[in-house]
Amino acid sequence: MEREIILNKILIVTIISSFLVILACGGGAASVAVEFEGEEEPTATSVPPTTAPESTATTAPEPTATTEVADVPEPTATPVPTATNVPEPTATATPTPTPTPTATPTPVPTATPLGEFTVINSYGYSLGIDGTIDVDAIAWLGGGPDQNQGLVSFRSDGTAVILIWQPLQGQPLAVLTGLGLGVLQASQPTTVFTGIAEGVIDVKDRETAFGGFAGIDSGGTTIGGGLVGAWACEANEFILILTGADSTLVQIRFDRLLDNFDCVAR
Repeated sequence: MEREIILNKILIVTIISSFLVILACGGGAASVAVEFEGEEEPTATSVPPTTAPESTATTAPEPTATTEVADVPEPTATPVPTATNVPEPTATATPTPTPTPTATPTPVPTATPLGEFTVINSYGYSLGIDGTIDVDAIAWLGGGPDQNQGLVSFRSDGTAVILIWQPLQGQPLAVLTGLGLGVLQASQPTTVFTGIAEGVIDVKDRETAFGGFAGIDSGGTTIGGGLVGAWACEANEFILILTGADSTLVQIRFDRLLDNFDCVAR
């Protein structure tokens, strides 16, 4: 815009200057007459009109930009990473747990606290029983229980116990175990007791015979079993009978009573 204004001003000045030159020259040819005395009048010489040269308009050069602006490179778009589709996890079917069969609990012998101990020592021998036990004593051969004969019975931790003593007769111990099994059979006539094992063991330097048996009811069902033992002291013979539903418990109580017996009262 500023360059166009300057060019217009230069053009106007040029046109005005040319116009003033033309006016100064008169715009055409002029005749001048001069008179001289006594001389012949000269012929007027025609002066051709002088045409003023046309002024040539000078075009001002366009200003040249002195500083070239470097092309600014267009920013390159950074490629956006393509999202990778993550596969959805497939649900795994949970197997149905197999029900565990309920185990039938095995009766556990009740532990007797230390200090609770029952001792039978009124008949010339000693028998220790774990726990506080009620003991019944009756006569075996007549009269009443004494140092020569008698019978005691009690229950101890799931077992029924009978101890018989009588005067020493020198019988084989196997006869005494048979006698004990006969006593048990007579007390329970509806149950059949069948011997399943027998033998001899040594307990506290005493030879002791034993026999195992099973009890079967009238319907042929096994309802338990027990052990019978027999041994002799200096003046008496002894028969021990244990019965119970759990054969393991019967065995434990049988061994415990044999260990807690002494031929002498203490």
